[in-house]
Amino acid sequence: AAIVGGVDTATGKVSGLEVVQQVYPKLGMTPGILLAPGWSKDATVAAALQAKTTGINGSFRCICVCDVDSGTSGAKVYTDVKTKKEASGLNGANCYAVWPCAKVGTKVYSGSAIVAAEMAYQDASNDDVPNMSVDNKAVAISTACLADGTEVYLDQEQANVLNGAGVGTFLNLNGWRCWGSNTAAYPGNTDPKDRWINIRRFMNWAANTFILTYTPKIGQVMNRRLIESIVDSENIRGNSFVSRGICAAYSISFMDADNPTTDLLNGKIVFRQSMTPFTPAEEIDDVIEFDPDALADALAG
Repeated sequence: AAIVGGVDTATGKVSGLEVVQQVYPKLGMTPGILLAPGWSKDATVAAALQAKTTGINGSFRCICVCDVDSGTSGAKVYTDVKTKKEASGLNGANCYAVWPCAKVGTKVYSGSAIVAAEMAYQDASNDDVPNMSVDNKAVAISTACLADGTEVYLDQEQANVLNGAGVGTFLNLNGWRCWGSNTAAYPGNTDPKDRWINIRRFMNWAANTFILTYTPKIGQVMNRRLIESIVDSENIRGNSFVSRGICAAYSISFMDADNPTTDLLNGKIVFRQSMTPFTPAEEIDDVIEFDPDALADALAG
């Protein structure tokens, strides 16, 4: 209850996850990743985290990283994870689910804490643009484990079973790595913008950035110059994303059909933005065949 929080109707004081609404007014920054390590395995906390990823201050959005329980009442083997994930209500496009926990030395950490830290590190190493997937990125852990410290060693096939259920995990490939790019919405939702965590994060970030960048233009004279300045500025930014290999396409336009006279008279203008961040390389296949003709050619004459 303390984590979910609420609003005191008498004093207006907020607690728990309701504090998310105060991040921007107080700090001038928008939340990027919400997590509650050790508590997000609880279905009520997981639901609250997922609910708080949209409509922040009425406009902003983010993601959350949640744990699939690996404790006493949780999934002890990878084959039980899908059922536990579904029972916990982890199904949001803005949610990345993780199983199991991880050890650093002898200390056990919630998987969500490790993954969220890795996401933040990847962003910081990428000019703060969150278009990279956490999948296959090295993490400084000693081993994956259950909540009680029991070590867990999955092979790639087993880890892919979890990925197919929309759950990220940890895999030892000559060093421990995060494994999985699917959001918790997968496999129920296969829309690329909802399925891939890096696309979901980039589009959330792009939407937030648009609001932060152009909020100063609210209240200015709504003439053609204002509209063109937004379109030109955003398309220049989009061209940068394309040239840097972040997006396949990124553009914005102002269309008359989206802006009827009644809306314009009420001071409302609508832009239409299209962006295509690159999907992660989820599977790389190598087809090998034996060429008998080459053998015959090599031995002939």
